[in-house]
Amino acid sequence: MAKPGRRKGRRNKGYFYRKGRGWAASDRGKMVPLRLPDGTAIGDRQTEESVLRDAYARFLVDKQAAEGAAEKPGAEVQQVTVEEVRLA
Repeated sequence: MAKPGRRKGRRNKGYFYRKGRGWAASDRGKMVPLRLPDGTAIGDRQTEESVLRDAYARFLVDKQAAEGAAEKPGAEVQQVTVEEVRLA
């Protein structure tokens, strides 16, 4: 009898291959293509695992940098009270 869940020995690597699209990772429900260092998308199904791992690592670093830039102290949202809006 089959058990629910992943089969033994399988891994979720964080990236996947889509026929006609190439290698991609998902970010907040959107498919983001994995790219080589020169910026071209990886489309070959037979791409070496080490190249894919490096591309996924670059994707994660870029994602963290983008999230960190959004959280900079200089980019804080100022709070305004209702009274200040009425006086303006």
